[in-house]
Amino acid sequence: MYGGNYIKEGNDSAKNTCLIFSPKEEDSVGALSRYLKLFAEHEVNLLYIESRSSLRQANVYEFMVECASGGDLGTVIENLREQSSYFSIITRNHKDNMGTVPWFPRRIRDLDKFANQILSYGAELDSDHPGFTDPVYRQRRKYFADLAYNYKHGQPIPRVEYTKEEIETWGVIFKNLMKLYPKYACKEHNHVFPLLIENCGYREDNIPQLEDISNFLKDCTGFTLRPVAGLLSSRDFLAGLAFRVFHCTQYIRHSSKPLYTPEPDICHEVLGHVPLFADPSFAQFCQVVGMASLGAPDEYIEKLATVYISIIFHCVIHEVTSNYIVQLKIYLPQCFWFTVEFGLCRQNGELKAYGAGLLSSFGELEYCLSGKPELRAFEPAKTALQKYPITEYQPVYFVAEDFEDAKQKMIKFAESIPRKFGVRYDPYTQSINIIDSKHQIEDLVYNVNQEVQILMDALRKLKQNLYLHVGYVRSSQIFIPSFTIVTCGNSYCLIYVNSLLDMFIAIWIIHRMGGSIAQSLSQIDTLYTYARKYTLFSKNPALLTISGPANKENNSQTFSSECDKSIKEGNGTLKRMTTIKQSNKQ
Repeated sequence: MYGGNYIKEGNDSAKNTCLIFSPKEEDSVGALSRYLKLFAEHEVNLLYIESRSSLRQANVYEFMVECASGGDLGTVIENLREQSSYFSIITRNHKDNMGTVPWFPRRIRDLDKFANQILSYGAELDSDHPGFTDPVYRQRRKYFADLAYNYKHGQPIPRVEYTKEEIETWGVIFKNLMKLYPKYACKEHNHVFPLLIENCGYREDNIPQLEDISNFLKDCTGFTLRPVAGLLSSRDFLAGLAFRVFHCTQYIRHSSKPLYTPEPDICHEVLGHVPLFADPSFAQFCQVVGMASLGAPDEYIEKLATVYISIIFHCVIHEVTSNYIVQLKIYLPQCFWFTVEFGLCRQNGELKAYGAGLLSSFGELEYCLSGKPELRAFEPAKTALQKYPITEYQPVYFVAEDFEDAKQKMIKFAESIPRKFGVRYDPYTQSINIIDSKHQIEDLVYNVNQEVQILMDALRKLKQNLYLHVGYVRSSQIFIPSFTIVTCGNSYCLIYVNSLLDMFIAIWIIHRMGGSIAQSLSQIDTLYTYARKYTLFSKNPALLTISGPANKENNSQTFSSECDKSIKEGNGTLKRMTTIKQSNKQ
């Protein structure tokens, strides 16, 4: 199974390789002994062996072995590929192993395995850090690092008694930001912030506790916080988002420079990041990006990190110094630079700055909206190629039309990742399901159909004269949703769908528009680029016509059967539409 969920505790797992394989059906008896002999012959030491039922296919089992470094592992892998019906490699050291799948967490508690693998800072500080020569501050940072290192999933986040000096530093930042938020922060941020004040103790004289914030977010969107000692790698950080977990620091910046920090601190986290995690739409987007990162190649992880960060409307105001900008250039790709730091967006028809670099520099804030610099539409692939100066105003700024527009572009960007399997988050077990077999897809379709029935039952109880028929295309013995028919009044709407999400959105829009299909299609056309994948059947002579009462048992059923017939007879939208039109003439 891709992305196995096991890393042997106490070993240097970054150097070990995990192999997962299933024996061929004719070789199932005594297969393990033959496999073990293969490892012994090539002097490969095994640290862990596990046999288990396969989730890919019923009545099939598989083996998972963790191999230590050394020996002729390459020959073992070649032999296993030939002798197994299924074979996969998972390793932390995937850069040097072509064809492997990078390890990723399968259960939420697996986040414990990498939460302490930070890239910088933590208890140690660089010589140019404001607190480097302050022994009291360094000791305090060690205290916070120890809290994060000892934390395990499921435990309450330790409450911290912040010092008077730390609270005063927080107060300076909080007071300044509260003046700027109404004018400069995005509407999503401003909507949630009063709730954080009311429920989580956001005050000038109080630093909120991560445990209180985490509980608040969980009630809002299911997101939770997890303490971390410093910066994680992009891969590990994004993996946390797949489980709706945000890794969050608890320490605060040095009091000598309250408006500057060379690293993310609690001010940055809870004032800049947290408010948007309480927004359902943004929370869903973050999880989509996190899911896309699981098992993705390194080059796409970098792009996904760009994708994720570029969508966040950071509202933390800080003093931008040359040192800070140089550090940003080390860690951040271009999309980050032109969005989080220097991004513009449109809200209520006006250009607004949401980049932290702009909101912290009155001179550049005025300059960017003066008409002097060049403004370009925000496109992730193009933005990532733009060069930027670090010692002068930016000659080019990128503008996102609105929050939804930017998110849709990012989600589409994430779909380009080459991966041989699909992933699905199971909220009941807080685990990741790997989807790479017919059996798993059939189970998924069954579960989704149950959700469709719940949706339609709810619509009927709302007394909407609205009915649904879902058509399927049979491909390799698997039924995949292909189109949706919604009937209301004397109109029919046939929507060709790329995904079940398309179908849900279409139904929801029609319901929201009071059953008016014509108005609904206008809304769909406005919101989604796949709008041309529908056809309206009504009395409009400019369109194909099927008229008559929308009776669930009669006309809509006949209409549905005609659609089913046309789907089975051939592929392609043109043939489907031709068949339906001919049946109407008859």
